[in-house]
Amino acid sequence: MIHTVNISVLIVGIAGVAYFNLRAHRLFSNEDGRIQKYKLFEIRDRLVRLVAEDKLREDSVVFEYFYRTIDFFIRHTDQLTLESLVGALHQAQERGLDPAAEQELGRMQSALEKECPEVREVVSDFYATMMQILMENSLVIRFIVSHSNVWRAVNDLRNFIGEMFLTQRQAYVFYKAYKHAARITAHAA
Repeated sequence: MIHTVNISVLIVGIAGVAYFNLRAHRLFSNEDGRIQKYKLFEIRDRLVRLVAEDKLREDSVVFEYFYRTIDFFIRHTDQLTLESLVGALHQAQERGLDPAAEQELGRMQSALEKECPEVREVVSDFYATMMQILMENSLVIRFIVSHSNVWRAVNDLRNFIGEMFLTQRQAYVFYKAYKHAARITAHAA
């Protein structure tokens, strides 16, 4: 009888701890999403500051494109999660607002060559922020970045895995595009 009571108390205790951990994880995830979204606000504000300081023209291709793009991501991600960000990135691609797309990257790189180092730094920080947000929201991307050789083996098996990792794979494609863009714009700086 006492043994049954102990087991029951243990089960209730484990369930309570699990419930607490799930609630805490959800709370921290929501706050992390807000912090990540504020990083996008900061980059947009830095662009505006460069215009106010006459270091960037308001009618420049760089300002118009990146301001519109960052504003798009802010407006289309109420709560920044991997799913909301990947969805916003897909919508941005459809609307021609993906600064990591090859054609846009080439166009922006040409425009950035004419801009001052502060402008190139803000653009580079945008790409780095997008990579960071994708990484912070995806355990799979963190694993891939840390263990690229293992990921190649997993990637070979993706036909067997099916749709289970679809959002994660899409997020990693976006991550690679932003990483590539960050490298290119960092060299222009």
